[in-house]
This record gives sequence, C-alpha cells and structure tokens, in this order.
Amino acid sequence: MDTHVHPEPEQTAGTQHLHREIERILRKLAPDELRMIREFAEFVYIQAKSGRQLRMNVSQQAAQRYPTQFIPASVLSSLTALLPPMEGDALLDTEAIYDDV
Repeated sequence: MDTHVHPEPEQTAGTQHLHREIERILRKLAPDELRMIREFAEFVYIQAKSGRQLRMNVSQQAAQRYPTQFIPASVLSSLTALLPPMEGDALLDTEAIYDDV
C-alpha cells in the first residue's frame, strides 16, 4: 500500500457532495465491506497515479435499456442450488449442461 502523502485534488462543490455521500454510505458498512472498499479505492488511486483513466463508458441509452438491479449474494446461492452438482473441467461441465437440454 502506498503510504506517501500526496496533495489532494482541488475540491469543487460537486466533489465535496460526492465525498459526503460516500462517507454516509461508508458509515453503514461492516468492517469486511470497508476493507473491500479500501482495496478498490487503492486500485483506482494506483490506476490514476499511473496515468490510466478509469471511466464508466455506459451511454444514457444503454443505462435505460438495461437497468442494473442490485441483489444480495444469497440470491445467487439459492440459484446455484437449482443446478446439478458440477466439478472439475469447466468445458466438460458446460457441455454436460447443454447435452441435457
């Protein structure tokens, strides 16, 4: 982890608002979730420091066409229970699914 102090970018009213919104959300997270956010923020920081720009390239039209719906991971766990048990070779497992269709 980079422990050097870097000058903070200039704060505008918009970025100050974003900071407050992020801090509001962070206060609601559990310690494990906070560690995950810290790792992601560090990744974004390193990318920016190296000159790489991370941008969200989602057009407004695409966002309206395919809205993102956040669901808990427990939903995925319950969906995986519907599939037959599979292990080992991913290609063979995938073929086995389509063989049964």
